[in-house]
Amino acid sequence: AQEWAQGHGAAINDLALSADGQLLATAGENNQVRIWNPANGGGGPKPSLDGLPAPVKSVAFSLDNAHLACGTANNQVLVYDAKTGLLEQINA
Repeated sequence: AQEWAQGHGAAINDLALSADGQLLATAGENNQVRIWNPANGGGGPKPSLDGLPAPVKSVAFSLDNAHLACGTANNQVLVYDAKTGLLEQINA
């Protein structure tokens, strides 16, 4: 956990493990989500989701591991493709 905290570069507010256990997402105060391989601590398919509009307070994977939802401090929920990191939806 300390390795992920240092690698994230800011305080971590939340983390989520994908249903298949292959990915771990960390949500940070630096408006960033990092995706990790929990087996070795390395980056996942898209190691970083940058440029979120506010500090990220929560993260959750969909049950099929295809999507990652991020809740921000300005009350937005952003949904990303968990493999490509492409933004799919914004809910304000």
